[in-house]
Amino acid sequence: MKISFPINEMKQHLSPLEQISITWSKGTLEIHESRGFFHISEKTSSSISPTITERNQTQAGEDAVLKVKDHVGLLSYRSVSSNEGVLTVQAPPEFSKIQISYSAQEDESIFGCGTQLSKLNLKGSALPILTREPGIGRGVQPLTFFMERMFGAGGEWHCTSAPSAWFLSTQGFGICIENEELVQLDFENPTEHRLTIHSAHVQLRIFYGNTPKEILKEYTKHIGRFPVLPDWFHNGAIIGLQGGSAKVRKQLALLEEHKSPVSAFWLQDWVGGRKTSIGKQLWWNWELDDQVYPDWDMLREELHKKNIKLLSYINPFLVDSESKGNAKRILLQEAMENDYLIKNQQGDPYPIQNTSFHAYLIDLSNPQAQHWIKEVIKDQVLSTGVHGWMADFAEALPFDAVLHSGSTEEWHNRYPVEWARVNREAIKEAGKEGEVVFFHRAAFTKSPKYSTLMWMGDQLADWGKEDGLHSAVIGLLSSGFSGFSINHGDIGGYIATTPPNIPFPIPGFAHRRNKELLMRWTECFSCTAVFRTHEGNQPTRHVQIDHDAQTVIHFAKFSRLFVALHSYRVALFQEAARKGYPVVRSIGFVYPDIVEERDCTTQFFLGDDILMAPVLSKKTNSVRCFVPDDDWVLCWSNKEYTKGWHTIPAPIGEPCILVKKETQAHRLLQDFLKEEQS
Repeated sequence: MKISFPINEMKQHLSPLEQISITWSKGTLEIHESRGFFHISEKTSSSISPTITERNQTQAGEDAVLKVKDHVGLLSYRSVSSNEGVLTVQAPPEFSKIQISYSAQEDESIFGCGTQLSKLNLKGSALPILTREPGIGRGVQPLTFFMERMFGAGGEWHCTSAPSAWFLSTQGFGICIENEELVQLDFENPTEHRLTIHSAHVQLRIFYGNTPKEILKEYTKHIGRFPVLPDWFHNGAIIGLQGGSAKVRKQLALLEEHKSPVSAFWLQDWVGGRKTSIGKQLWWNWELDDQVYPDWDMLREELHKKNIKLLSYINPFLVDSESKGNAKRILLQEAMENDYLIKNQQGDPYPIQNTSFHAYLIDLSNPQAQHWIKEVIKDQVLSTGVHGWMADFAEALPFDAVLHSGSTEEWHNRYPVEWARVNREAIKEAGKEGEVVFFHRAAFTKSPKYSTLMWMGDQLADWGKEDGLHSAVIGLLSSGFSGFSINHGDIGGYIATTPPNIPFPIPGFAHRRNKELLMRWTECFSCTAVFRTHEGNQPTRHVQIDHDAQTVIHFAKFSRLFVALHSYRVALFQEAARKGYPVVRSIGFVYPDIVEERDCTTQFFLGDDILMAPVLSKKTNSVRCFVPDDDWVLCWSNKEYTKGWHTIPAPIGEPCILVKKETQAHRLLQDFLKEEQS
């Protein structure tokens, strides 16, 4: 039964919730964890639909009593401003979930829901909002079938480390579900959408606006916005490297020889490396390994003189490092002795399988554990003189774990938000705010309040939209609609799938980075927020930037292009901090009136004035690109393109980069080309 609820008195906005249906349900929900992957099963035993029996008009909105038989609940709406309202539903405590349905428009698009890696427009889809490992393959066959059957790790199209209980409709509104419990969004019915929240108390916050920019500005005011990144981020590429100081010096000399600007070296193996079933991983005991980097301080000072920073790596897991041999401080032992770890049902520290080893997750529901890990970050990480780190994982809290306080149903999605907060507070307490940056992949709705930078996790070394270069582009676009304004990815992808102990490729499982893929990914990410490489999980099987003379020269050129856009990108970072706008944008965000192309995922904007249509398939030297109605020219030739679809040449080294004429971006790219020619 529809409930008429006049929650919107502002005539310029059409509320999606003026008529809603509410259902209360009882049932069971089981969510099983394996290596950070989660599988959901539920069974509904009974459902009822209440109706309004009493109404009470207030100055800010309306309250109502919901009733069916002997069950009584509450419904209320409060107008926060002309652009924002709050809807609350309270079911009787014996019910485990609430479903809210509302009328939808057939021709609308739905964007957001966090870092969605395979679909931009979610209209016609249904998806759970649950932070978890994205999966390996995510539909690429037979890889996905094998990974799912053997490890439960194949993933589905909607699996993501960074979901958000938020979506934006092109009908002029966005809805934020404030709950941290599991949310399921169903947009499959073109004329009715259903929001299911696994809780007896639900709060929705609705934001209104005439454009996505207006809506996102109001929404990010609520969830928080990213700070402006330090200026050193714009000085060049961040080079991901492992193997010790000598390798860093050799790589730097090669890049300097080719005039490739470098802003930082990201040395994730600062803690030491170990071989596992997927290739090379790290010792999760957060201290400097002075056997791998015996001259760390000297290396840091050498790089500092060249204005190059050092970055490292941490995550919220700990492992038994006694067998490592040279550990000075065994953090796992400290955490066990002080009761800082999540527990299993028997009351013991909970071992979580990662690849071929177990790890133990810090219990962030314990304030003392939070304080302890912040001190570890300050004493063991920041003390090494780094200017940032990857803050990995945080999506693996099992639902059958026992916490210091609260339930896992509330804490699972909250955990990555708290992990970001711990990292940000450690930086602030050390007096390094504005200098030091951490980047994380796991997130939830309100992560931007504490984040400094995000990255999209581990893409397959492949081209596809399921899990590859195209999926990375989609992830940037969907993130932008979700308030995750500054996001980036690993150049070239991360995952190689040939088993490390097999010396030859297996048909269907031989995904690894080749030269062409690396060069196309390099081109694509030169026009994004951050330009960072990663050797990948099997560095010797992936083609690296120093593979041969052509790869080095190509990488150096696009490092210089990235630096050339320094001042333009700074303005975008400032806009992200002031308004919540994404640095990388879709057609639907920049040109919302171009309805026919707003779902396009094969091109993107850097700000409003640069349009990139990357090559997303192998052995291709041109792209199809939609050009909006403005004065656009091709970066390399200055050739003008009018509104409409065009086939544009894109040989390796000259990808399709269009720029709006007579803008700052146009002048910067012209200066870049003059420098290159000279």
